[in-house]
Amino acid sequence: ITETPSHEPSPSPVLERSPSILPSKLPTHSNFTIATLSSPTSPVGPTNLQSESNGIFETVMITSSADIKPIGNSEVGNSGGNLGPCGSEMMIGQRCFLTQSPENPVVINVSNNQGIILAVLSQDDPIGEVEVSVAMPTREDVPGDSEHIASNVLDITMFDDFGNQITELQYPLTICIANKGETRSEVCLGFFNEDSQRWENEDCSLTLMSEPTRMHCGETDHLTNFALLLQTTGSSDSHEYTYYWLSAVFIIFALCAILAGIIAIEIRYRVEKSKENKSTSSAS
Repeated sequence: ITETPSHEPSPSPVLERSPSILPSKLPTHSNFTIATLSSPTSPVGPTNLQSESNGIFETVMITSSADIKPIGNSEVGNSGGNLGPCGSEMMIGQRCFLTQSPENPVVINVSNNQGIILAVLSQDDPIGEVEVSVAMPTREDVPGDSEHIASNVLDITMFDDFGNQITELQYPLTICIANKGETRSEVCLGFFNEDSQRWENEDCSLTLMSEPTRMHCGETDHLTNFALLLQTTGSSDSHEYTYYWLSAVFIIFALCAILAGIIAIEIRYRVEKSKENKSTSSAS
């Protein structure tokens, strides 16, 4: 009898934990998710919007039992299989199992294979089975006018367990994004309005997270593309609307002037014609 060698399953790779970028105390919400986009090596500015992680699109599954299962694009909607436990750190593309308890809320730093932390997910209470997708568009892929964008763009998408996209949130989402050094009075958390195809301000009452990476945090109750916008964006929009209305008033005034001129010419013509007819009648 020939014994075939048995194949022992290789142990799962152990996740190395990198230092957390979270402050000692998170913003207080009864139920929220924090998505943080930062680079520990250099501040973010218009010149380096194309970071090393451009084009990366990862998915994290949060189930009703508070399990978090990060999955790749090819596995979206198929989170079955035996998963190993994960701690507060995970690498993009890895799948792991995390049990949540009221005493230990979920806080996970998501980083790429270069060790750059791309997002931080925090959840206090289970919200049902939700598929969360986080992406960073490149500068060329940023929708609309990017002139006033002062940070990288963070694209956040959620799907329920039926595959339907979630656009409105029951609880506010806190988003912290690194910027190139503007103060809170100079930037707002902005979003891209897909209906008007314009960037608009969402939250201008930002909180500052200065350690270890300078970030500004704001809240939203809907999902789309987010970025820090210079507050001149709102002023520019106001000027554009002012110019629009001034132009409209000028055009209307010009049309009225032309119409008044035509009417005046017609009246003068009729008066002169009437005088001419009277002169002809008197001569005869």
